[in-house]
Amino acid sequence: MGNIVLETEGLFTTKEACKVIGIGYATLYRWIKKGRIIPVKINGQNFIPEGEILKVKEMKYKQAVVGGTTA
Repeated sequence: MGNIVLETEGLFTTKEACKVIGIGYATLYRWIKKGRIIPVKINGQNFIPEGEILKVKEMKYKQAVVGGTTA
């Protein structure tokens, strides 16, 4: 049998994602639970795709411009 190779380019650890988005761990996991962010689970660990981060950053920007809450 051959080895399985996973390409992780474009995936962020939860710690990296929190830093890039500008939120804390509790918020990140709350958003995951609500379905606002859809993680990729590899070997039991959550990774956040770059597209999910961009989606959330865009929502945060729109809410800051228009007004409202981010949670």
